[in-house]
Amino acid sequence: MGAVVQPGGMRGSGPRKPPHGAAEGPGFKSRRPHHPRIAPFEDTSYAILLSSSDNLSLAMEFIPTPEELRALRRRAGLTQAELAKRAGVSQSLIARIEAGTVNPRLSTLAKIYNALREYVEEEVTVDRVMHSPVITVSVDESVEKIVKVMWDNGISQVPVVDRSGYVIGTIHERDVVDAFLKYKERALRMRAIDVMSEPLPMISKNSKLSSVVKLLRSEVPAVLVIEGGKPIGIVTRSDLMKFFAGFWRERS
Repeated sequence: MGAVVQPGGMRGSGPRKPPHGAAEGPGFKSRRPHHPRIAPFEDTSYAILLSSSDNLSLAMEFIPTPEELRALRRRAGLTQAELAKRAGVSQSLIARIEAGTVNPRLSTLAKIYNALREYVEEEVTVDRVMHSPVITVSVDESVEKIVKVMWDNGISQVPVVDRSGYVIGTIHERDVVDAFLKYKERALRMRAIDVMSEPLPMISKNSKLSSVVKLLRSEVPAVLVIEGGKPIGIVTRSDLMKFFAGFWRERS
């Protein structure tokens, strides 16, 4: 997944947010509508929760079953003792939960799951998640050409670089729309520098995944990976979803 491809971009709408506690639709299956749960998505619980900013926030409301918790711990490569230490609970409690001999509070399951999720985010660096090369446009590019680049690549925003290749801004769909509303057909002849917004957030390839997750929980649509001041990769919410699906699966 190298373009900035976002759910809800120029070519189709993104996934809809499921109702609280009763998710429906592709990738969701509500097994206990009265009880917030992590819904399965192609043999992974975590990935679907990263498909949009709404679902990123919603992720904290879902709780795994004991069986799911055991599977996720094993796929992450953690022992019961290691997970217990990170979650601030006893190893015996983890063992009893996984064995199904104790009925833990939802808050306890959430605490353990969040410790597991944070471990994965801390272990992985951005270079394992980013995709490249990054599609960019020149600061002198016409809006007409930029629209074609975005349409042809199915992207909803594109970084703007100067003549030396350094990122100086971003053009979002809304920037193009605003230009047409304000300047009508004259907008086609305007340049990137005339309509661009602020650059996307930038991080290094050695940054931890947790820093990207934090940024993408906000309204930021993507994060640029920079080396020597120039873009070498990009991470979107879709990239996170695909990464986590593969991460859990490869360790099963």
